[in-house]
Amino acid sequence: MTPEQAVDRQPRPITSAAEVPPGAAPGSQSWIEWADALPATRAIGLQCHSMASTGVSMLMEDSVWPLNPNGALHGGLVFAAVDHCMGVAAVAAQAPGWGAVTASLTVDYYAPGKLPITFDAKVARRARAVTFVELTATAADGQTCARASGIWAAFPRSVS
Repeated sequence: MTPEQAVDRQPRPITSAAEVPPGAAPGSQSWIEWADALPATRAIGLQCHSMASTGVSMLMEDSVWPLNPNGALHGGLVFAAVDHCMGVAAVAAQAPGWGAVTASLTVDYYAPGKLPITFDAKVARRARAVTFVELTATAADGQTCARASGIWAAFPRSVS
């Protein structure tokens, strides 16, 4: 899949923070559509399969980058997908009108990431100013290819 194909397969881009579905529960279809329409979701080649205020699951079936010589996904793209998936989970955990940005992120790689890869992010804890998120990335062969933990800082969202 080319980057152009990844971008073209999604319905519409999000152009402002105000497009987060207001008043809808994070597990609703409108949140899944919101996550799928994010430019980074499309550019990385992810698809949102489930979402709740406690976590999100995304799938990468094809790579927008060439695979490594061993047939695995490049670690840099795994990192980008991890950061994005965890960020979506952190945003879904916020109160209405609040967003979240990555403050700290650690990714540990365990095995080559053979496509498709499922990224399951879970909100471990939400405090007033920060949200702690954990993620497991599972490759096509069922092996855990990466685990991650991170902190997202909460901020009031504004549209400019």
